[in-house]
Amino acid sequence: MESNNGLTPLAEAKLTEPHSVCELHGEEETQQRLAELGFVRGACVTVVQRVGGGAKVRVNGFHLALNRDLLNMIIVRPLVLE
Repeated sequence: MESNNGLTPLAEAKLTEPHSVCELHGEEETQQRLAELGFVRGACVTVVQRVGGGAKVRVNGFHLALNRDLLNMIIVRPLVLE
């Protein structure tokens, strides 16, 4: 569910559309691990496939599979490409 400011959890992002990472939620250790995987402010991330309760995503050219809990911790907004 997208809020008024355009932010949404990655779990609810539109499939195949690029998004920009805005913030991370969750425990500090989890946020650090997500950052190490490339989920930092401004990173481009795309959900490429829904798999069960999770999804396969592409971030900075790498493909990763994340469960729904982690996807809900990554807050994104649609990326406007010009």
